[in-house]
Amino acid sequence: MLCNVKMLLLIVLMGILTTSCQKDEKEKSVYQLRIQNEMNLDLLGLPIMKYNIVECKLGDLTFSDIAYGEYSNRLSIKSSTDYNCTVKIEVFNYNVDAFSWESSGYETYDMGTISWVDDEDYTNLKLKFEIGDLLQGYKPVYTKYAEQ
Repeated sequence: MLCNVKMLLLIVLMGILTTSCQKDEKEKSVYQLRIQNEMNLDLLGLPIMKYNIVECKLGDLTFSDIAYGEYSNRLSIKSSTDYNCTVKIEVFNYNVDAFSWESSGYETYDMGTISWVDDEDYTNLKLKFEIGDLLQGYKPVYTKYAEQ
């Protein structure tokens, strides 16, 4: 009899734990994310360099072909989920003699892990990429924003 009571308690406890884990997974908020490319560098008002985003991967999500000054399409992401972020860029230098942009190759950067929490005010989010300053070696840096 005591064994049956222990077994029943174990089944009830397993049911509670399973339900609670499933509930947490279902309660994750879903956001719509887009990428903004503002990666350019000017010196005294003259253009020096800009980066086009060839590909930005957040976990299994892929944003591609985002020119300087443009936005990507929106894709769905979940809160409380860690997304590994890598960004592949094409670097352009400004040729002052020809007054044109010239590609100087491609670079890929590991941006680390990005996640969002459930307490965002809006369901639309944005990652804004910019060129870091001299201390960051002019590598891409990002800022997270909530949008209306």
